[in-house]
Amino acid sequence: LYNLISIRQSKQGTIRNETEKEKLNDLAFNELQAVSGQIKNSFEAQKLHLLFQSAYFMKTANPKSSLKVYYELNELFENNRKLWGNPPYFYINHIRGILNNLRWFGNYAEMPYFINKLKNLLSEFPTAQATIQPLIFIFESRMLTDQKLFAEALNHLNEIQDKITEKETSLTFATKAEVALQTATVHFWNKNYKQALKI
Repeated sequence: LYNLISIRQSKQGTIRNETEKEKLNDLAFNELQAVSGQIKNSFEAQKLHLLFQSAYFMKTANPKSSLKVYYELNELFENNRKLWGNPPYFYINHIRGILNNLRWFGNYAEMPYFINKLKNLLSEFPTAQATIQPLIFIFESRMLTDQKLFAEALNHLNEIQDKITEKETSLTFATKAEVALQTATVHFWNKNYKQALKI
């Protein structure tokens, strides 16, 4: 159910009419029924329930409630580090969700705290570097371009470019596209139009 709502979120965006709302409410009802049949205090059940709730609130265009759930989820993860897995892909994806949410709110002051959590994972989980390093670049860079700090964004890009290039062969197609788009955005706002177009 969580994967289903995530796919709907990425393909359809927020709900636009009553029919879509009814379908989503049916999904939410099914999720509550599924959770009630599990051991409610288990990490897995709580994690999936909170992931579903955060996705539900994002899809219904309620980022404030979604962010509140993300913070609950973060506390759950922090209290259960031994259950993260190696590499901790669910946790990394959770941090991405929080950062997207904070950015949606324009809450840039809180973003470095969660970016630092990603940085701490680099040494702890070396096998996940190709997943983590691009995320650090993307969110640090977006913070700068969103706030119109274009010269700083270019300096940041120049500083981190080698690290990203090193990992390029290990990146997924989607991550390569995301990195390329943000790199082009930085060059565009710095009026390096030929470089932006090339990227």
